[in-house]
Amino acid sequence: MTSRFVDAANADSLRRAFRGIDCVISAVPQRSPVVQRVCAEQGIPSVDVSADYDIALRARKEVAPDSAPQVVCAGQAPGVTGLMALELYQATSGPVRVGFLIADRARSGATGVADMLRAVQDAEDVSWFCYAGLGRRTAARLRTDESALMRQPLPLEVVVAFEKDAVNRAVMGLRAARMLSLLTRPGVARRLARPRQHPHDEAILLTAVSGEERLVVRSESDYLGTACAAVTFARMACRTTARGVLHPGDMTTLEQVVREIPEALSRVSGPAPDHPCG
Repeated sequence: MTSRFVDAANADSLRRAFRGIDCVISAVPQRSPVVQRVCAEQGIPSVDVSADYDIALRARKEVAPDSAPQVVCAGQAPGVTGLMALELYQATSGPVRVGFLIADRARSGATGVADMLRAVQDAEDVSWFCYAGLGRRTAARLRTDESALMRQPLPLEVVVAFEKDAVNRAVMGLRAARMLSLLTRPGVARRLARPRQHPHDEAILLTAVSGEERLVVRSESDYLGTACAAVTFARMACRTTARGVLHPGDMTTLEQVVREIPEALSRVSGPAPDHPCG
């Protein structure tokens, strides 16, 4: 293994670091899409797992449409969530809602917990939802521009909740008081990140619904799902004939991704699990 120091905000540093590289996977925040610009300039495919939609949309404007593929929002959420929504939309042509349920058994790290809490802080609204896949829970409807990145835009809503509603109510109360940032501090986030107690239970449950159609994907953990999805998207980016800045849905399908990483994602067959909303 070869290690190279790189200043991710400096184009010259990136050019030097990327020499001889077949594909770049980026997991660092950016103030501008410099990683995508440099990769496109050097003819190198890249995959960015960030959920920064502004940077992704800027990359689409600034990177030539005939450049090597630059895949954005290419993790588990966003990324796999968009593939789920796209599959249902192609079947129903109707609005799609994706429920993101984080189990109490979830294996996650401090960064993952902090990222989710920041997303909740920036959510469009918070209310008492009765939603397929989430059941009766206090949940947050996230701001998402993932659909705007797809070449086939679709009406998409993403709702997130933790398994224990007492946790949801506490988190949403802190959000209302503008104190949620206290929980994103590294020391506090580490205490909130708990290991799974049951190795065979899912940590993340993604449920997409459109009309009467529904599909469910289970994930071992947010980190594992994102890492495996990013590597899978990188392999696909090296093979695809699509060019320019891409959403994962521009080059692959949910079925193909799940087939390549069964250790991280599994699609639920038969009737989807649900919580009664009567």
